[in-house]
Amino acid sequence: MTLLERVVVSRKTPADGRLMISAPSAARLASAGVAIAVEHAGQRVPARLVSVVCSCGKGLAGEHVHYFVESPLLAELVPKEELNLMLDESGGTVRVEPV
Repeated sequence: MTLLERVVVSRKTPADGRLMISAPSAARLASAGVAIAVEHAGQRVPARLVSVVCSCGKGLAGEHVHYFVESPLLAELVPKEELNLMLDESGGTVRVEPV
């Protein structure tokens, strides 16, 4: 497993099961060419990569894209918790671990 990135759980994650990731991490997951899964607290479930066009004001040129890993398992995460996302590239599994 290699470190994909470190993230902080959004206040919205428990409601929508989406964990925001960076564009480079999204590209790395997309390039794996396999279905992805999320592993957390001893469970492993299918997940998907989601991109959303947004105009929230965080982008300098207006519209931009936010990337998420989406899975019902992620709804169990606690807002503001800092996590390491570890990637098993051979199986397309993203392991979610507390820092």
